[in-house]
Amino acid sequence: MTTIIQPNQESKKTQVFLITIFLNIVFISSAVVMILLYSQVANFRQEIKKQSAGLRTIETQNAELKNSLYTAIDSINPQKLNAAGSSLIPESNPEYIKKEQLAGF
Repeated sequence: MTTIIQPNQESKKTQVFLITIFLNIVFISSAVVMILLYSQVANFRQEIKKQSAGLRTIETQNAELKNSLYTAIDSINPQKLNAAGSSLIPESNPEYIKKEQLAGF
């Protein structure tokens, strides 16, 4: 007479069931994390678009202000600057500050 020993089939079924549950939990949690990350990326993209539009507006305003400033202090036409109500006059012989003058108090 021969005896055939078989491993406990219930133990294998339980192991397969536990591994399946563990893998399902890992898969579901990974999917949730990926959805949350995608949501954050989409929010960042929207914020970047809003900030870029605001930056373009500020750059346009800056260019307009610079244009106004350069027009106001245009050295080619000092009469225009005087006509704008400024008390500036063109200097024919300007005296510049030199290093020696500053050191000699």
